[in-house]
Amino acid sequence: PRSTREGSVDKSEFYEREQWTEESNSSDEADYVERIEMIEYERENSFEKDGAKLAAEHNFEENDFVNRTNDLFALNIRSKITNTYNSLGKYRVIILLVVLAVLLSVFIPHTGNTNNVNNNNNNNNNNNNNNNNDKISYETRVKHFSNTINQIKNDFPSQENILWKSLFQKIIYVNESRPTRPAVMILIYNNSKEVAECIAWNIGKAASNFLNTPDMIQLIGDSDMKETDNELVSQYREPLKKNGVMIVYRLDEIPGLVAQAFHTFCDTYNPLVKRAVLLFTLDNSRLRNAENIKPTRKAMEVLKLLWKDTLVDSKLNSLITRLTDSVLEIHSEKNVTCSK
Repeated sequence: PRSTREGSVDKSEFYEREQWTEESNSSDEADYVERIEMIEYERENSFEKDGAKLAAEHNFEENDFVNRTNDLFALNIRSKITNTYNSLGKYRVIILLVVLAVLLSVFIPHTGNTNNVNNNNNNNNNNNNNNNNDKISYETRVKHFSNTINQIKNDFPSQENILWKSLFQKIIYVNESRPTRPAVMILIYNNSKEVAECIAWNIGKAASNFLNTPDMIQLIGDSDMKETDNELVSQYREPLKKNGVMIVYRLDEIPGLVAQAFHTFCDTYNPLVKRAVLLFTLDNSRLRNAENIKPTRKAMEVLKLLWKDTLVDSKLNSLITRLTDSVLEIHSEKNVTCSK
């Protein structure tokens, strides 16, 4: 009986284990199937997510390309930046070449021209010395000319100081490097012909020495002069250029038609010779009551009186204006010894 009970117990236990095993197996199969389904579901979701991600990335790249392609401003900016960079590169090369050229131009001549610099300095010193010598020479000549004027002044004590001062200044002007017109002076007198002519001669000689010219031209007026004005100009053009000093004695004796030539000699705008001294002597004894008249007015009245019948007013007035640029009055002297 015991064995029977034990056998029944064993069968019961076997049945229970078998049932549990079947349940366990069925449960495992259900779990396995469920896990497979979950894996498949997750895989499908993963594929969908990956596909969406790839599609989004693709759309982003397309949109970015389109935006960059359509964005002209961005393209221009990039193009300008690129061009600027390239230009800067070119400029750097150019600047480098310029710097090298400057350095070469500075150092090579400096090393090659040291002797030339010394020679130039020596030449400059020589030129400065020459200029100083010329300056000293000119100052010496002016001083010598001034002393000569003072000596002439001492020989004619009755003359006014304005006479010698005016003569000196007029002649000094002509000695300038580029005078624009000659020095024209009339020495007007009344019954003092010898004094006026002696002063004119002495001043002419002093002017010739000061201007360093060979000699002076002397022309004595004569009522019988037959030359035309053009002939007189042609006759004295070259001598005046050479000598630079001309004395015309007794202007009042020269006929008006001949005297027209002095318009060309004394022109202030286009004179025959610019670097020249022209001295005239003029007698005003024909004027009445001329004591209180200024020297320039005296000269103008005398010349009008002399030439009004031969020259029209326009030519006469123009000629007189040029001749009377500087009129200086000569007074009589007690004792005159002229060395001419």
